[in-house]
Amino acid sequence: MRLLILTQKVDAQDDVLGFFHEWLKRFAAHCEEVEVICLFEGRHELPANVRVHSLGKEQGVGKMRRTLRLFNLLGHLRGQYDGVFVHMNPEYLVLAGWWWRLARIPTLLWYSHRNVDLKLRIAEKFSTAVASSAASSFKLKSRKLHVVGHGIDTQLFAPSTQSVHTPWQLVSVGRITPIKRLETAIEALALLRQKGVDAELALVGQATVPGDKSYEQELKERVKILTLEPYVRFAGAVPYGGIPAVYQGADVSINLAPTGGLDKAVLESMAAGLPTLVSNQGFADFLGPYRERLLFKQDSALDLAEKLEALYHSTDKALVETYLRGQVIEKASLDTLILKLISIVWPNK
Repeated sequence: MRLLILTQKVDAQDDVLGFFHEWLKRFAAHCEEVEVICLFEGRHELPANVRVHSLGKEQGVGKMRRTLRLFNLLGHLRGQYDGVFVHMNPEYLVLAGWWWRLARIPTLLWYSHRNVDLKLRIAEKFSTAVASSAASSFKLKSRKLHVVGHGIDTQLFAPSTQSVHTPWQLVSVGRITPIKRLETAIEALALLRQKGVDAELALVGQATVPGDKSYEQELKERVKILTLEPYVRFAGAVPYGGIPAVYQGADVSINLAPTGGLDKAVLESMAAGLPTLVSNQGFADFLGPYRERLLFKQDSALDLAEKLEALYHSTDKALVETYLRGQVIEKASLDTLILKLISIVWPNK
């Protein structure tokens, strides 16, 4: 099979989209040729059967010229692919979906986000099928939807050989934004330290838009009020390839996003062998017999602190770690995901 992939960024070092670099390598293992069109091209090391074509955002090319480049590339690549995979950018289907439909080229849209706009509605009409990590991550009602879960590189995200750090290291990975409820983690840390637990918290991620930056400043003020400045670290953005080391340097991962889509960071921390506390009920199946111990009440710093304290004093941490990693390997490995995606639209490939 020859595949055309359209995505936002090809950059192995990107802190948000770096994971897609590995997706391309796994797709390449199942395809004769892979042509990739991206908005932004950064650092990458891809197999010989993968060719990357940038629309020029990294060079400062404007939106109109990028659109013209897209159509020029599609003309140049005509007849060189048998299927199209669009990753998280429905505008590609808005612009070219009509052509792929007329040419009878099957298209698969990956979309995992709560937002529903006109672009997504149009893209859904032109696509042959849609895939998402969870039903709650695709809010548009569609018979084309296939819920396939996430794909985690369990070789990259592997456990550390060091079992416990001193002080006890808590980590939360993800963009700094109000929906992450990071103030709950900060308040839980204060309660935990009051109980005599020598713990620290690292917030790994950055605030990217003005509203998020204001929220980050509010968090820093909260840290100061609670006199936690020596114990809370705003680590900023970390390149994707550095995230496994972040988990290996921690003892517990905390994710405070509400019930909804399945945050990939949760599964990555589980694969890295960390006990992971979540407020998102969508992860209940992954937690299995440890559900009551790892699932805390949303926005409840007290409940989170109590569960952290219980985990700190527990004697079966290794069993918890092994179980969670096993769940990710069984249910959400990257190789399994890629095969699912290919089978949705190209079952005979």
